[in-house]
Amino acid sequence: MMWTVLMHELMETTQTNIGKEKLAFFDRLYSSLAILVDFFHGSGKGLPLDCIQNAPYQDLFHMLKLQKSETLHLIELYTLQRLEEQQKLVKPTYGILTIKAAYNPSAESLYIDNLLHREGAGLCFSVMDHDMVTKNDFEGEAFLPLCNIPEASSEDNKDMKLIELCLMHPNDKNEIIVALAARTWDKDAQEFVKNLKHRRKGLQNSEDSQEADED
Repeated sequence: MMWTVLMHELMETTQTNIGKEKLAFFDRLYSSLAILVDFFHGSGKGLPLDCIQNAPYQDLFHMLKLQKSETLHLIELYTLQRLEEQQKLVKPTYGILTIKAAYNPSAESLYIDNLLHREGAGLCFSVMDHDMVTKNDFEGEAFLPLCNIPEASSEDNKDMKLIELCLMHPNDKNEIIVALAARTWDKDAQEFVKNLKHRRKGLQNSEDSQEADED
């Protein structure tokens, strides 16, 4: 079908220009896709919507939406993903991080035994095993949603409740991370990916150490 061929052609154009073109290019393709949908649908006289919104269309729509998004928005989406993964974890595969935390709204201060409440805002804890002889090992990371931290006044800090978080390992094949890594022209995207790779390097050190111990 002509529509499916067109979707494959546009997907090839999109993938070929990732890392070469900036957001405006993909935004124009995104707008063009909407125009093509209206044209082929023809106000109900052309292709039915269930034929238009087929798998190739869905893949292209998703890819363009990802590539046209602002870097900050993608970072927020990634953080939301990790927060959701954190809340679904019930079995501690890599261990558990236990902390005490409370938020004081009057002082706008976050107390942790160690800013504002907003959906998608959270803290990322990286747990490292510091070794005096070999390289430091990355044990895992945990995400704490700020909206889940109970409010408390300063005098209540001694009564903060324990919060247990299962440790996770990062996924450097995440589609958002791949999209950010391709933005070589974006300083914020590269800095974010660089920090993730730094943690991933620590994880690799940990895996190498475990393999050496097994040998």
